[in-house]
Amino acid sequence: MKFIAKISKKLKGCLEDEDLLEYSMDGLSGPERSKAMEHLGHCQRCREQLREYISFAEAMALSVPQVDPPADLKAKVLKQVSGH
Repeated sequence: MKFIAKISKKLKGCLEDEDLLEYSMDGLSGPERSKAMEHLGHCQRCREQLREYISFAEAMALSVPQVDPPADLKAKVLKQVSGH
């Protein structure tokens, strides 16, 4: 059944699941983001799927314990990046 749903989405010009997932995490930029925004403006099916991805991502973020990074983490990363 998933195969049929995927073919149906393709025929309707819907966004790929991977693109919706990236969009939900602010992972699309430039033309891809513009294309997704335009499509989401008129496609209820994709908007509903996007809401599900966003809800899932929010639930995942809240399901893990929040831990403060070590105080010297920033200095260590900057040192590594700068090559010193």
